[in-house]
Amino acid sequence: MRVFVYEWVTGGGLLGESGEELAKLKPEGDAMAGAVAEDLAAAGVAVTVLRDDRLASNAPASAGIVRIASPEEHAREFDRLCQACDATLLIAPEFDGVLLNAARRAERIGTRLISPSSRFIEATFDKHKTCDRLAESGVATTRGTTETIGDRPPVDLRFPCVVKPLDGAGSLGCRLVRGPEDWRRLGEGPHRVEALAPGLAASVAVIGGPAGLVAAPAMTQRLASDDTLGYLGGESIVDSNLKARAQRLALKAIAACPPLHGYAGVDLVLGDDASGSQDVFVEINPRLTTSYCGLRRAVAENLAGVMLAACEGRAATVTPTGQAVSFDATGRVRDA
Repeated sequence: MRVFVYEWVTGGGLLGESGEELAKLKPEGDAMAGAVAEDLAAAGVAVTVLRDDRLASNAPASAGIVRIASPEEHAREFDRLCQACDATLLIAPEFDGVLLNAARRAERIGTRLISPSSRFIEATFDKHKTCDRLAESGVATTRGTTETIGDRPPVDLRFPCVVKPLDGAGSLGCRLVRGPEDWRRLGEGPHRVEALAPGLAASVAVIGGPAGLVAAPAMTQRLASDDTLGYLGGESIVDSNLKARAQRLALKAIAACPPLHGYAGVDLVLGDDASGSQDVFVEINPRLTTSYCGLRRAVAENLAGVMLAACEGRAATVTPTGQAVSFDATGRVRDA
């Protein structure tokens, strides 16, 4: 089997853009693409990757590397590899329609995706619409509205609150807004404004396919202590009650969406009540996330192999090893 692993940042999505933007986004993209390519190769899969010609390769030695130096080459080789390989795994940010457009393009070409479909992405990339839809399905979510940012906040807005782009990736563009002065420093345009949910920030990776859904071990999310809420990484949740609550809410959220094929990350906040009555859903990342780098060390199975099995309609299982891990925002992992 031959799989095309396409990671947008390192695979040519920023060709024609400044090296500064590439340098900022490269570490996380490298970590995710390198980890999943290594796992696929270990599962006996022939891996092919696209690579921005400005970058050294971090792919496994067995991988086929197609170097590209222009946006035109990027488009041409993306199409060719989608056609030539047996399946395609897409890793790209949600902003500006990058991930959705890549999925639609791959589907038009006729490749078999082992990452979420355009239908799943379309239903989940808008953070506000996703919360509204899941709330209608009985999922507890953060309370929020959409606002067009301007000089003055809405008169009924309560502070502190969290403001985020509707289609953001990770914590890019997120801000903790403590009062009217902070509001005036925000960028313009439509944003989701939501109440600050108290509790433990957590994430759960869910892998799906025709045979159903399986949740990976829950992880905390470490966020910057300043108002940027920048993502710093995460670590294994050890408490069994917290783990069970996080997985239960994540599976409920994904089950309320169109069918999932492959891997998606679910962000949550776990409240203080041990019953889970204060736990809330925050957002879905319809793609591989940096957590993958830690999770692959925390489960007994080859996690990419689990994704393949799920997408092929086989029952997928994930067995925690009990090893607690910690990872940073660039995907570097250490034992916790």
